[in-house]
Amino acid sequence: MPLPMQAKQVVIFQSAVEPMQVDAPPEDNDNNEEEPYIVENPSLDLEAYGNSYTGLARLYRLMYIADHCPTLRIEALKMAISYVMCTYNVALYQQLHKKLQEAIGVSSLPDVAGGGGGGSGSGVQSTSQDIPTLDLLWVESKSKKAALKLEKLDTDLKNYKSNSIKESIRRGHDDLGDHYLDCGDLSNALKCYSRARDYCTSGKHVVNMCLNVIKVSVYLQNWSHVLSYVSKAEATPDYAELHGKDSNQTIQTRLKCAAGLAELATKKYKSAAKHFLVGNFDHCDFPELLSPSNVAMYGGLCALATFDRHELQKNVIFSSSFKLFLELEPQLRDIIFKFYESKYASCLKLLDEIKDNLDTGLKFLGDVAAKQVFKPWELSDNIPRLKYELGGVSPHARLLDLLHKAAYRTGLGNSLFCPKYLVGSHSSESLQHYVKSLFTTNRAAVVGAGIQQEDLVCFAQNLALESGAGPADIATKYSGGEQRIDAAGSLAHVAVAVEGASLKNTKEALAFAVLQYALGTGPAVKWGASAGSLARAVNAAVASEPVAVTAFNASYTDSGLFGFVASSPGKVAGQVLETALKQLRSGNLSSGDITRGKNQLKAAILLCDESNASLVEEIGVQAVLLGNVLSSSAIASVVDSVTDAEVNAAANKVKSGKLSLAAIGKLNCVPYLDQLK
Repeated sequence: MPLPMQAKQVVIFQSAVEPMQVDAPPEDNDNNEEEPYIVENPSLDLEAYGNSYTGLARLYRLMYIADHCPTLRIEALKMAISYVMCTYNVALYQQLHKKLQEAIGVSSLPDVAGGGGGGSGSGVQSTSQDIPTLDLLWVESKSKKAALKLEKLDTDLKNYKSNSIKESIRRGHDDLGDHYLDCGDLSNALKCYSRARDYCTSGKHVVNMCLNVIKVSVYLQNWSHVLSYVSKAEATPDYAELHGKDSNQTIQTRLKCAAGLAELATKKYKSAAKHFLVGNFDHCDFPELLSPSNVAMYGGLCALATFDRHELQKNVIFSSSFKLFLELEPQLRDIIFKFYESKYASCLKLLDEIKDNLDTGLKFLGDVAAKQVFKPWELSDNIPRLKYELGGVSPHARLLDLLHKAAYRTGLGNSLFCPKYLVGSHSSESLQHYVKSLFTTNRAAVVGAGIQQEDLVCFAQNLALESGAGPADIATKYSGGEQRIDAAGSLAHVAVAVEGASLKNTKEALAFAVLQYALGTGPAVKWGASAGSLARAVNAAVASEPVAVTAFNASYTDSGLFGFVASSPGKVAGQVLETALKQLRSGNLSSGDITRGKNQLKAAILLCDESNASLVEEIGVQAVLLGNVLSSSAIASVVDSVTDAEVNAAANKVKSGKLSLAAIGKLNCVPYLDQLK
């Protein structure tokens, strides 16, 4: 049976939900308010992060951190104030000081004039010497200097115009635009940069003008303007010649990144991914807008949200250029690889570890995972990989699969592995039909660890699953039987089982679980010996040979299997099998063995709480199969209440049960099922 886990957050589907639109139509920016959220435990190196940007990009990002991360709020504002004092942006300097004073009040820090100790409301302790005060003399001095410089630049531009020298006039407009940008006057900066176009005398000048306009348009969040000027730069007659040169790859990367930002902001995620993915890592130098890490994060997430597997493989995983970006974000790289390999539990675990940085990552992943698409070329591309994975299935996994085939004729007896003769025969339509039939709301559970219930419910409501219960379940009946596969090698792997307990009878299922640990599940510590009676009996019989034997227990909704699995050299496999079977059916369990079995079972239950990946998996199994989730402490109490008589009753059921046998390897010494006593 699945190990009972501590209940976290579970959503069990009862009705259909509307699918989430990944590429939604653009919305009016005035009505598109961002949902507020707080990052409580950041793993951010604030100084290194701020140094990745220059100009308004650094200031805006530090302000964003201050708004959303209480533990870094004061430090972020102090860094922003220190940086803004290197500019002429007096208005922003005053705004930052106002925010800082509000943050100090919220954090219960001492009054600047008081000189007391620091408070702890935001997680940052500061003294009066740490907090910068509003410097009115600096404000007045900078304002005067800005006015004088503006007057000088304006006079210079008038002189250039009177001399009718285009190059000087273009530079004059650029200088004025730079000054307005340094002062925080974005509207006038945009006007000056745009006016420089009439005085451009080469394609290089036009592209430079476009980049200046794009930069200011991003600050203004005028995304249509950004895309328009990216197109104008790329349509410049000399652009093809420019970006073909190695020294000008920076221009192309800047344009693609700017276009990617605009598409991302307007929720056109697939288009955004395509722009980010063609960026050149060695020439990604645009600190006025974004860093190479941003390109990795934005491009990787957008690709994960919108690309099918073939596109993800070709454009992300096998991309020689984007691989370099992903090296800056190793966790995101691992998330993409785990998703591509269909290892969703590991993928979700990694997302959970960086959830503060990837607030929307689960939404994207949920949409892609729940809306399966099987492209014909994707299926054909995966045939070699499927053959490789089938060839790598371990003997132990193959043995347990064969044991179920021997024990059951249908249902649980169906193999988990694709037969070789069927590899390549599955069509897109058959796989889509399978998903549509079985991936339904009444068969699904959404489980989360470390996430608020309301957030999990919102996530669940955006999963595009078919409504209803799907096809009716047909109960699987235990039949008993034998399956053998002769294989090369010197080892024999043998499994023997009888019908165990189903999940419908929780008390009996727990009694079988205690019996499993009492018989022995292998060493409890690394390099140790098993304390179970199975291993003791087998080792006594064939002490000179390397042998591994462990009790086996699996509980399902319809039935269960209980027995043992053994691996040994083929020449002693018959002796190992007969000795282990005799011990299994002896029914001879001491009170000490049962107590040890209970303790080890409880330890296994509680240890699963240590890993979020195993935790959410087990909660999901309980939610889907049982319809409810029990806490680990509750299950431990039930285990304690299991009596010696109930465990011995389970042992007696094993003693009289009908056998099933599966064997793989060198089987010349392994007796057949009808030869076993």
